[in-house]
Amino acid sequence: MRSRSIAASLFLFAALLVHAEPIRISLPVGGRMTMWMKYAVPFLRPCSRGGPEDVESFWAPTETQLDALEAKLITFLSSHESNESLPPGTSYHRQYLGFVKGGRLYIYGSFYPGQGRMTSDERNDPLRICDGGHSIWGVVYDLESGEFIDLRVNPAV
Repeated sequence: MRSRSIAASLFLFAALLVHAEPIRISLPVGGRMTMWMKYAVPFLRPCSRGGPEDVESFWAPTETQLDALEAKLITFLSSHESNESLPPGTSYHRQYLGFVKGGRLYIYGSFYPGQGRMTSDERNDPLRICDGGHSIWGVVYDLESGEFIDLRVNPAV
């Protein structure tokens, strides 16, 4: 009986350690941008993963809104359970676009490995990476609820 109790305690402790480990990613200053409206439709159609559907219109998120999104992102990734692989610990560049669906405001973010400031090419065009594995991913943020939905990663080929 005592060995069963010890085994159960060890299992619980191991489970808590797994869930207590935060996702370690870096979001460098100068590594984000809001997508140009002229690229809105192709931006929401990533090459290798699904994107938001039934979008009614587009809008540009403010820096304050993006700061709030990024402040909540690590907590979301650490607690999110999904069939999708979570991104590995690395530094990410990100491109954002606001959209309206069902009368609600959302922000779509596309994330890919990058260090330091974005290049002018990254700032002027949506980056389309086909395949690439779980280090290339996107997520939708519900502005009203402050919650993330629909995390999707690129497949590896």
